[in-house]
Amino acid sequence: MPTKADSKVIVFGEPHEGAEKRKTISAVIQRKSDGKFLLLKWNEFGWIAPCVGGIDGDESPEVAAEREVLGETGYKVKAVKKLGGLIEPHFFSRRSKFR
Repeated sequence: MPTKADSKVIVFGEPHEGAEKRKTISAVIQRKSDGKFLLLKWNEFGWIAPCVGGIDGDESPEVAAEREVLGETGYKVKAVKKLGGLIEPHFFSRRSKFR
């Protein structure tokens, strides 16, 4: 069931010609033992960010988040709640399928 947060779309970046739309997730992971958050450091770009990735096919955002965290970190996690709503990101991808 859509929530009030789902009715707004936040846009990051600028659309560009030839861009393909893809639903994505950003996974916020907090360790229970000390409350620290998991962030990834992208050495090539100097970025620090949460795990991010695309939602494949009919996959739910929760399943996509669990898959992306496992693939990017090797950690097996369980999605416990959805934060926020829809975001329209315009980002760079090395995979030609999404350029």
